[in-house]
Amino acid sequence: IFRHVDATLPKYMLREFGPKAPFGLIYAINPLFIITLVPIVGLLTKNIASYPMIMYGSFVAGASPFWICIGNYLWAVILFIVTLSVGEAVFSPRVYEYSMKISGEGKEGLYTSLASAPIFAVKLIVGGMSGWLLETFCAETPPPVRNSRA
Repeated sequence: IFRHVDATLPKYMLREFGPKAPFGLIYAINPLFIITLVPIVGLLTKNIASYPMIMYGSFVAGASPFWICIGNYLWAVILFIVTLSVGEAVFSPRVYEYSMKISGEGKEGLYTSLASAPIFAVKLIVGGMSGWLLETFCAETPPPVRNSRA
């Protein structure tokens, strides 16, 4: 989902809301929420194990695109970014903590890089997927409507 915020969302907003769509402003919600929420969530959940927090945060972040499924509304895009950011604030710091806990002595760097590998690997898929999604569901020039009576 995070790579689609960079690869798909700008073009989607341009096509749906026009050139004056406030992409930068909406994109800025994520760092604002992360900087604000990570310390608060960390303090409030310090007695909860890392793995359940990773699961809870991943579930929230994974549910975030469903706001856009409601329709092409600017408020839905904002709720998508807010929900994604809340989920990220819950799971992201715990991924690193969990990686450190399960790594052996002297293997912390290896485990940290392996925990980050999916983020980089998905970049190979998202470019093509982004183009397909945009052309299929948000084409720059929509196909003509077919006459169902003909």
